[in-house]
Amino acid sequence: MPFMKQNVNLGLLMLIAALMLSFLTFTVIYQGGYENITKKYQDKSDKIDNLVSTLSNQTKQVQETAETLNATSRAKEIITQKYSTLKTDNEKAELELLTTKNSMQDAKNLLVATNAAINQTYDDIETKNSLIDSKKSEVTTLTSQINNIKDDFNSMCTSYIALNGTCTIK
Repeated sequence: MPFMKQNVNLGLLMLIAALMLSFLTFTVIYQGGYENITKKYQDKSDKIDNLVSTLSNQTKQVQETAETLNATSRAKEIITQKYSTLKTDNEKAELELLTTKNSMQDAKNLLVATNAAINQTYDDIETKNSLIDSKKSEVTTLTSQINNIKDDFNSMCTSYIALNGTCTIK
């Protein structure tokens, strides 16, 4: 039995040594696995932090782009309204310009007709003035002839009166 005790003790000692060796091997493997898992976790955590940061930046950029788009849309609406107003005003101005051009053409036509009438009237006045001058000259000539005849009559009347006749001197 002492031999058995010794074998049992030796067996137990070997069993304990094997358990310790197993436990040591398990601990080393576990620690290596744990470090590997921790490293992978840390890498993935860093990647997630980078993704969150990138996502946050992209979210800000999307918000800024949306704000810019909204501002651009509002500006486009304002410009479209102003364009419509200006287009309407331009159409009204063109219509008014056309009306004014038509009125101006009518006024020009009236002016040309009036100018022609004035020229005709002026020509008529010139003709009548020439006729009046001609008639004045004729009147002067006739008046002179009448005066000459009167003078001759008066002279004859004076000679007749001197011969004892009756005559009225004019």
